Amino acid sequence: MPSETNIVDSSIAAFVARIYTHPLDTIRVRIQTTPKSTNTTITKLIPTFSLPNLYRGFPVAAFFSMPAVSTYLYCYDFSKNYFAERFNIPQDRLVNHMLSGTVAEIISGLFWTPMEVLKSKMQCNYVPDTFQEPKERVFRHPTNNFTGPPLVVGHIPRPTGNTLHLAKEIWRTEGLPGFFRGYWMSLGVFIPHTVIYFVIYEKCKSWATKRGIQGTRPKDDPKTPPDVYAPIAPFPFINYLIYSAVASSIAASVSNVLDVVKTRYQVSFKEEKGKSPQEIIRYMYHNEGGFKAFTRGMLARVVWAVPAASISMAIYETLKDQRRRKAFAAAAANQNRNENQNIDELI
Repeated sequence: MPSETNIVDSSIAAFVARIYTHPLDTIRVRIQTTPKSTNTTITKLIPTFSLPNLYRGFPVAAFFSMPAVSTYLYCYDFSKNYFAERFNIPQDRLVNHMLSGTVAEIISGLFWTPMEVLKSKMQCNYVPDTFQEPKERVFRHPTNNFTGPPLVVGHIPRPTGNTLHLAKEIWRTEGLPGFFRGYWMSLGVFIPHTVIYFVIYEKCKSWATKRGIQGTRPKDDPKTPPDVYAPIAPFPFINYLIYSAVASSIAASVSNVLDVVKTRYQVSFKEEKGKSPQEIIRYMYHNEGGFKAFTRGMLARVVWAVPAASISMAIYETLKDQRRRKAFAAAAANQNRNENQNIDELI
């Protein structure tokens, strides 16, 4: 079963991945929340950003991503073991991966959603003016200081100040539910994403194991402690990176359809009428190119998701393997000591 050390491993993995990939996430949010008429692309956005602007929203993302990723990976490992032991569903079965991924996403979403609401609003200093005239959407905020790239036609500034100001404003206007804006929609996006990701990721590991890429595991020996590997790591670090990259690229592409709607919904505020998910979908379909509108930002999302998932998963798996090797070595040393003591007693 997973232990508290897995939480430490996943927290380290989450923080390192967020440091390297947050700028890509900022670009993704900007593209997804920009109407098609502005023709905004990655190559056009990058020159408009300063480094501090690319890391806008990083503190809140780092604060929430560590418990979110820890909960996500811990629940996935725990669920895999639970379904195998309680319901006799082997850990290498497709249904186990699907159920475990679903459980992990539902629980970790309690951390992911407030992070996405705060982070996305901080990353996006403006929101698409797609449903009302700018003069009807003027919004008074405690601070009028905001930074970012030049606003494009069809947008009005949404001055967010710092994270504390933003959190106070959400609490004042929407209360606690405001921090969980889009939770159910997030599940609609990320449960399929998680299921696709882990099914492909686990299949890649199974494929590699059958071809002898994986290291040795302890034999079926009653003296061998459970849930530990032999001193050889199951996979090299680069393999974890590759398997995760393949899985995340496919999962991110498929789930982008609803992720565009979710992101636009989460960056809006409650007082902005005409901002329900259904109305956002209708507007995008009729005004931004039909079904093609829901592929907006797909490349940016894949470019962000692949390194984010690959770095976090590779670090998590590698640290977990190292702890298992140490556990195996300690158990083997303890077993040798016991055998020596028995020999001494016989003598």
